[in-house]
Amino acid sequence: SGHMDCLHVVLTCVLFYSLLLTAHVLRRPSVNELCTRDFITPAASGSCLCGANEYCLCTPSLAVDAIVELVDGEGKLERVAFIMRGDGRGLAMVGGFLRVGESAEEGVRREVREETGLQLLRLRQWCVFSTPARDPRRHTAALVFVAQATARGQYLQAADDAKAVRTYTLAELQMQMPTFAFDHGKIVSAYLAHFHPSKHQLAQRRLGHVAADRHFAVDSYAACPSY
Repeated sequence: SGHMDCLHVVLTCVLFYSLLLTAHVLRRPSVNELCTRDFITPAASGSCLCGANEYCLCTPSLAVDAIVELVDGEGKLERVAFIMRGDGRGLAMVGGFLRVGESAEEGVRREVREETGLQLLRLRQWCVFSTPARDPRRHTAALVFVAQATARGQYLQAADDAKAVRTYTLAELQMQMPTFAFDHGKIVSAYLAHFHPSKHQLAQRRLGHVAADRHFAVDSYAACPSY
């Protein structure tokens, strides 16, 4: 009789918790309510940040990327450095996701140091690229910097997300653009047209066919200062 009573209690508890679990599953929405509120496409992925009073906000991720110019002792550009990604996606700008608690400038300096071993001499913000489809993994806005470093006295050492460091002269990039991951090839092409235009591009500017600060067919693709 005692064994039967124990079994009855166990079965009752199992049934009770099964009913609670079923009710919880039925109440749970099929789509995260935060995504419905903050995402244009509810099924999209991004970052959900939670702060005081359990208030949460879902936003795109923010990446800080750098086009790293390698210069000589007099500041003359010799080569431009990129990385080969360790995930097999190919060539890319140096960079990664910004961490909570650091500025964009701190973040890009950290990423360059981690992925190439370089300490930057100079750094300036250039463009923000934010179109939702630019990164197939999730909606990521990229704040792109133009940075300068000297390779003399520094050892280029790929690490972290990079499996190798690749460098190119401007002439090599202008002659044949390598295949890049994501939209990085489009960004590097815009960088060349803006800061290091070819003779043909300069001629087009002189004729007034192309403005110096217009490199994108779709204006909303990037926000770039005209300097």
